[in-house]
Amino acid sequence: EPLRALQDGRQDMGGQMRGNPSMRIYFAGSHGAGKSTLVRWVARRYGLPMIHEVARAELTKREAELPVLRVDTGLTSEYQRDVFRGQIAAERAQTAPFVSDRCVDNLVYLAQNGNGLREVWESEECRAYVESLRAPDAIVFLVQPHASRVSADAHRPAADADARVILRIDGMVQFLFELAGIHYIPIGSDTVQQRQRQIARTLELAGLRSVT
Repeated sequence: EPLRALQDGRQDMGGQMRGNPSMRIYFAGSHGAGKSTLVRWVARRYGLPMIHEVARAELTKREAELPVLRVDTGLTSEYQRDVFRGQIAAERAQTAPFVSDRCVDNLVYLAQNGNGLREVWESEECRAYVESLRAPDAIVFLVQPHASRVSADAHRPAADADARVILRIDGMVQFLFELAGIHYIPIGSDTVQQRQRQIARTLELAGLRSVT
């Protein structure tokens, strides 16, 4: 279904998906799934600007570490809302085409660790953003967890390294996409080579051409 929607979108735009200047590519999913690695690979292969994960930049602004924020639900909620707003701002500041590390899946962490998801979800800003992810020129990859162990660090509390938490986040992202009607292409827990081949085939069907 996602591939059919993508191809339909290409037809709807009069065959302009080849070199389409408005194409936006997103990698979503749980932490530790390998999204950033794939985002960097797509950016290099297709010569696209990259929108880095906003969460770390927001932590830097606060001069705080996530394990410290997590002990205060109010601070965590404020942080996660700012991450989501920062994602939207980063996309607005970047002319398409681009490839982004995350999209609306940031909100799953607000649901998991904070409060106020309903207010954000029902806001006009969020509705407009979700609608943009449904557009034919948006390609959303859902990167599923793999077998490699995730380690805790200054940006990742020990609880987040638990495989059960990672699988829960993965399921919540899928639920969010289904609820919002966002077409997504699942990228399984295969080898890096297999993941890259699936992504390349999808993007080249959409009209992108490798520059490397």
